[in-house]
Amino acid sequence: MADFLPSRSSLSVCFPSCLLNSSEAEQQRKSKEIDKCLYREKTYVKRLVKILLLGAGESGKSTFLKQMRIIHGEDWDRSAREDFRATIYSNVLKGVRVLVDAREKLHIPWGNPANQTNGDKLMAFDTRSGVAVQGMVETEVFLQYLPAIRSLWTDSGIQHAYDRRREFQLMKVIKHSEEALKLALISKDKKLVKLYENLEPKEKLLLSQAFQPGSVLFKTITLHSESDWISSHPEPTQDFAQFYHDPHRNTPSPQKNRIYVQPIGSFGDSRISTDVYMQWLKDYCEAFYYGLTVRILGPVPVSHTGCAFRINEYTHNLQIHAGHLLNYLKKKKAKDAFCIVGVTMIDLYPKDSWNFVFGQASLTEGMGIFSFARYDSDFYSTNYKGTLKTVKKLNPADYSIFDGYYTPEITSKLLLRSCKTLTHEIGHIFGLHHCQWLACVMQGSNHLEESDRRPLDLCPVCLRKLQVALGFNIMERYKALKRWIEEEVKETEGMSHGHGTGLQKPVEAFKESYDWIVKCLDIVQ
Repeated sequence: MADFLPSRSSLSVCFPSCLLNSSEAEQQRKSKEIDKCLYREKTYVKRLVKILLLGAGESGKSTFLKQMRIIHGEDWDRSAREDFRATIYSNVLKGVRVLVDAREKLHIPWGNPANQTNGDKLMAFDTRSGVAVQGMVETEVFLQYLPAIRSLWTDSGIQHAYDRRREFQLMKVIKHSEEALKLALISKDKKLVKLYENLEPKEKLLLSQAFQPGSVLFKTITLHSESDWISSHPEPTQDFAQFYHDPHRNTPSPQKNRIYVQPIGSFGDSRISTDVYMQWLKDYCEAFYYGLTVRILGPVPVSHTGCAFRINEYTHNLQIHAGHLLNYLKKKKAKDAFCIVGVTMIDLYPKDSWNFVFGQASLTEGMGIFSFARYDSDFYSTNYKGTLKTVKKLNPADYSIFDGYYTPEITSKLLLRSCKTLTHEIGHIFGLHHCQWLACVMQGSNHLEESDRRPLDLCPVCLRKLQVALGFNIMERYKALKRWIEEEVKETEGMSHGHGTGLQKPVEAFKESYDWIVKCLDIVQ
């Protein structure tokens, strides 16, 4: 009969809890609970979406989470809101201080001059001082400044500064140490140190302004937004030693010592305007690249280049192909040319997929093509006269569309921008990289606003690079630049009857540069 009794293992399958002692039963219960928890957790994890927020300090990670909480209906309770009160007070004070400081830097006048006192009061408050706790401003402290804040916020000068907030809100100063600037200018290389020591004492005095704290001549680079060149195009710096030892940089020689400039298309309402404008650019380049000769080639119509052209689908203005123009310039480059650059008042594009380009260059072959079209003050406005009213299908072989095509008036600002662009791009052909040491015409620029902020001349590091390439005397170079600005009238041979035509050089936009050159001459003379 015993043969027919089920075994303990069989009973444990049919009646598991009946054959377990109390300790085993408790363990089994806990095991089942753990299994259930693991199952629930597994189901939850499958439905869970995890987001990893990465970012630098003050980049908005916490703000994003707070906004998500509000959007999805999880409001803040009174206690949580009270916790943010001191932070809000601190942020208001800091924000108004930024506006007061920006108003001064942007040279915006007060709407009510009496608010200067309120501005001084806000600027005198230090949010990290003893009256604030860890940068958090308490209610009684904030109330002391509230009347001044209200008065400042209603001032038209502060409102104007607020409207221009994109120009200063993300400002960042690129500041190098005195030692870094000294090394960039002089180097540790004994040969280069000796070269520096052999300079004239007053030249060294001027160049040493690069690493003098608070120098009024050579200022630090200020980035106004993330779209500025240095922020969006990270590049290695180039000091004097790197430039000097670069085996690929171009240096003029007795056989190749001329800069040729080829105008393409019209630069004004008549041939006279084109000739005069080109003469101004020629004279400026000869002063800037002191010691080299600049030769202006006769203007050629677009049809002579054989380049492709199109109508921009967004701005509806004519554009010519930059790469094809470089091919044309290559054929025209003379044997004694250090470089040849083409300039035009017609917009450029490098390939069909691009919207436009300010210029394009081949540094190894010493060529470049640059357009001044977008330097017209009206280019981005609805008043731009280069916009074609009716867009028709173009015949690639018919260049008659360029006959009488609009060219902007040659204003002082356009001349200033043209001088900056021409000297900047020729500087690249010499082997000068984008400057990241001090404010300099060799700084990169991503947009017209940034280009306008660049000074007209070189910082000491880039000036020394150019000096070693050309061997000029710094004082004589500054004198030549000063003379160019002072020569307000340039006589140019007329095309008809051989009469001279006097046209006044528009140099109003060069006043700041002129004053700066005078200060430099005060040191080197």
